Amino acid sequence: MSEPTQQDRPSGQSPPVPGGAEVPGQGLSPDDPRYCDHHSFSTRFQQSLYRADRNDRQVVLLLIQVDASEGGLAGSDRLFKLARYRIGSCLRRGDTLADFDDGLFAVLLEEVRDASAVPMAIEKIHAALSHPFHMERSRIRLSCWTGASLFPIDGFLCSQLWSQAHAALELACQDGHGSFNFSPIMMGHAATRDFALSRELHAALQAGRFELQYQPVFDAGGRRVVALEGLLRWSRPPDGLLPPERFLEVLEDTGMIIPVGEQVLRDACRLARRLRDEGHSAMPVSVNVSARQFSDPGFMLCVLDALYDSGADASLLEIELSEQTLLQDTGLSLRRLRELRHSGVSVVIDGFGAGISSPAQVFRLPFSGVKISHELVGRLPGDTCSSAVTDGVFALARGAGVTVSAAGIENRDQLDHLQARHCDRLQGHYLGRPMPADELLHWLPN
Repeated sequence: MSEPTQQDRPSGQSPPVPGGAEVPGQGLSPDDPRYCDHHSFSTRFQQSLYRADRNDRQVVLLLIQVDASEGGLAGSDRLFKLARYRIGSCLRRGDTLADFDDGLFAVLLEEVRDASAVPMAIEKIHAALSHPFHMERSRIRLSCWTGASLFPIDGFLCSQLWSQAHAALELACQDGHGSFNFSPIMMGHAATRDFALSRELHAALQAGRFELQYQPVFDAGGRRVVALEGLLRWSRPPDGLLPPERFLEVLEDTGMIIPVGEQVLRDACRLARRLRDEGHSAMPVSVNVSARQFSDPGFMLCVLDALYDSGADASLLEIELSEQTLLQDTGLSLRRLRELRHSGVSVVIDGFGAGISSPAQVFRLPFSGVKISHELVGRLPGDTCSSAVTDGVFALARGAGVTVSAAGIENRDQLDHLQARHCDRLQGHYLGRPMPADELLHWLPN
């Protein structure tokens, strides 16, 4: 590819000048493998496309425009080199960063398997640039915008990808500070539906549109509320509240499940504390935790922070995990479950009986209860096979000394069947629907 020309750059950009002439001590050095000057960028770009084509991978081009005009340092070389350092700190070993004139940076993200993860990569860069820069006894804040294009959807040539990313950057600049946008072709392509959804989910996370609704859980008699389950919903205008099966997979794939899961933990703990403060009976609040959350190194810190910040007792938080999550890495699961038990948090195996795991493996782990899967409950009492499996779950749980819950109860026959087996906890729309926190607090007896 020839060097990007004037029309290939955002408006106002002059022809590129060498970007690596001066490097501050804390910045990326010119010999850092992630960095190249603008003269080498075209070659590096072309090589990345060759590799991606050969290995059936995708390449993302990001054009990042930064500006500090409000601080009077719009053209400061030193400021732009500090910005380059922060951008570079967000990149992986195999990625590429180059800087052009007047605060324009180009980033190549290579070996991209799932383009829906790109919004989180952009957000990471924007977050790094959002912190003030301390220069000349001043605190300078940068504005930044990003445009993205994707190989091969936006083309097979470097010039095509640059042009598409440039178009997306101009759209982002029109949207305001901190915006990012993707190429029109990418956004309209059927293969990038998850990409578009991930961008929408990212915006929802920033706007606080994820919320919990709480479903009451009843005792064996079906009369007294003994616990609550927090159920994640996405408030998506104009569709209203969407259940997690509409978006959970994309949250997982992009890694957004980590910040969303942290919010869920905090909201659940705050409700547990609020129940006590408003004179209601203390009762545990349970939340479902995904495999990616559970394996994240910061998971336990998130749990403890949520408890500490809310002032809720640890015994009032209950973590629900699937069999598959627990058995992905039994060594890690054992450590995590011991940490949770030591902190006072209970763990329940959700959807028990639907998997194909060996009960002997599961019951070696320290947990406090099992929840019979919706699928089994939905086939009760008429399906003899489901009834037999359910009876087996009760026998295993009684032998292990753990509680048994059942969710998804939709009719009287299912309720009678489970009550006849002395199920410890009962949950479903037949008994009580999920509600927002404020509605729930009015609904609960004091």
